[in-house]
Amino acid sequence: MMENNTHHHYMYKECVIPSPAWMTSRVLFDSIGGFTSNTYPEDYDLTLRFYKANIPIIAVNELVHIWRDYQERTSRNDPNYSFNSFEVLKTQYFIDIDYDKSKTLVLWGAGKKGKKIAQLLIEHHINFIFACNNSKKINKDIYGMNMENIETIFDENTNYQTIIAVANPQEQFEIKTRLKSELTNVESFWFC
Repeated sequence: MMENNTHHHYMYKECVIPSPAWMTSRVLFDSIGGFTSNTYPEDYDLTLRFYKANIPIIAVNELVHIWRDYQERTSRNDPNYSFNSFEVLKTQYFIDIDYDKSKTLVLWGAGKKGKKIAQLLIEHHINFIFACNNSKKINKDIYGMNMENIETIFDENTNYQTIIAVANPQEQFEIKTRLKSELTNVESFWFC
């Protein structure tokens, strides 16, 4: 569950609502085209279209679903649900919905996700600063870009948009804490 219904910060991290826990009116469901059978992952696509249509997502403070996970399920084995399918879908929706050319875009993280998102942003001719805190990657050339040190890029006089593609949960917590306390000019950020 998201604190204070801050789902928008996590829209590009994962599907913020497990499919069996959704509740919406038929009118809203139909207004965004319902499920589309040719876009995968289809539940995540639906959630992102709700977000794009500015339809609110509200959390409840009670357990409404128990998830049974197993290795043989379709979403773990079908190529339509591969890592690349998720990253392509997320990046396209980010560009369509949240990308703001008037702000400096920072991609924070140079692991598998960060690199895939970087490739997709480059394919879409989106200018961004590629940064991390990994000393082994700082100042390295990755996809023709110099990997910047995240500790030195945030300037108080610049308005930033930030995509956070850091996988480690402890580092995510530390980043969230920094965003709230010291990086106040990073007004719009999304965890991927």
